[in-house]
Amino acid sequence: MKKIKAIFFDIDGTLLNFDHTWPSSLFETLKAVKANGVKLFIATGRAYQDIPLIKKEMPEGIMDGWIAFNGQYCITEDGVEVRSVTIPNDEAQKAINYLIQQDIGTFIEERDQTFITKMSDDLPDNYKYFADLFEADFYNDKRLKHHPVYQLVPYIYRHQKDIEARMFSMMPGYKPARWNDLCVDVIPKSGGKDVGIDAMLEYFNIPLENTMAIGDGENDIDMIMHAGIGVAMGNAPERVKAIADYVTDDIDRDGIYKAMKHFKLLDQ
Repeated sequence: MKKIKAIFFDIDGTLLNFDHTWPSSLFETLKAVKANGVKLFIATGRAYQDIPLIKKEMPEGIMDGWIAFNGQYCITEDGVEVRSVTIPNDEAQKAINYLIQQDIGTFIEERDQTFITKMSDDLPDNYKYFADLFEADFYNDKRLKHHPVYQLVPYIYRHQKDIEARMFSMMPGYKPARWNDLCVDVIPKSGGKDVGIDAMLEYFNIPLENTMAIGDGENDIDMIMHAGIGVAMGNAPERVKAIADYVTDDIDRDGIYKAMKHFKLLDQ
């Protein structure tokens, strides 16, 4: 097996449980892996605005870099912007107008602020949680002229295929990065977590074959297939497990620790 020099972790369902707690073994495991000379990175669909909140809960300096918006914004721990790709204003506006017309609650994610198109009792708790977390205000389309958008997250449910298809027909250069049944992340066809990984590897001069990627969601499939070793969490759906090189245990049964142990990344 090639020596692992860098590991890319998803957050939700991989490092952080869906009840917003960290597995008790996680941080000591990450410290031990890092002490063995492995660089650690986050690769998440979350907005960059959320990164400082995540960092506050982690040991200081444990990560070497952060990939946000499913690969569209990459920054090192010491603040070097490695990749930054936004949605053109006209493309974003067409999609936002359509989603508002269809009464679809949507997050409009800028680099440092997140906005919503609606708030109502019929929206899922997941939507309300992130709206509160980001202190999201209602969107004003005049912002587009001066505040580029990195990602749209419309709460188009998985069964609303016609609405999703119509939206993407208006944005032919974009694709879905769905990670649950409630919403879909909108990213460029030329983007993805795998592309963000490549940008980071180029900056740090690390060969792809010396990498590992670990995730649990559908939006992790590209990076799991792309990395030298792809690992799926035990709590991942079958379609994610099917493409992984290795399936570890569930997040709440020390899945990260067991994966690191399996690949001998904890041994001195």
